[in-house]
Amino acid sequence: MANSTVSEFVNLLLVLFSIMFCCVCSKDFVMKIASDIYNHVVQFLARCQRALYWSLWLMLFMFILASIKVLTEDMNNIPQSKRAHPGGYYGY
Repeated sequence: MANSTVSEFVNLLLVLFSIMFCCVCSKDFVMKIASDIYNHVVQFLARCQRALYWSLWLMLFMFILASIKVLTEDMNNIPQSKRAHPGGYYGY
């Protein structure tokens, strides 16, 4: 009777040890995967931030070009009667 109890206790300890060993190993593996994913996300966000800066500069440049185009078209569309004459104020 006592021998079977000890045997069952040893079997239980072996099962618990194997379960704990799997949990510890899987915890390390999961933590490594989680830290790798976190590092990749941080690197991706850093690349997105650089791309955002470049796109903002590009949009500013395009806005300046569009503003210059609108201003030059407005200057070209001024009627001839309202333009200053090259000979002077009264157009002599």
